[in-house]
Amino acid sequence: MTQRRKRYDRQFKVSAAKVVLSGEMTVKGLSEELGIKDSTLRRWAREYEEMGDDAFPVHSVKQESTFGDADENPIQTKAVWRPACTQGKIS
Repeated sequence: MTQRRKRYDRQFKVSAAKVVLSGEMTVKGLSEELGIKDSTLRRWAREYEEMGDDAFPVHSVKQESTFGDADENPIQTKAVWRPACTQGKIS
């Protein structure tokens, strides 16, 4: 059985990129915390640093957020991050 590739919405990518660029957490630490490859986080950070607000354009396909409220930064601290499985969004 094949696994579907995970998709992350723009806000999630921007938040992760900002944490990486700020040095708030190491890429390795954030990678382990979020369950995302460190190379993916580095790519998001590079794209955000190079393109700013033009990074991660929104496509017409609806992407489900993997965290709480839309106004909430999901990656500010470890205490804020909540995996989707704890919010009843995984079927």
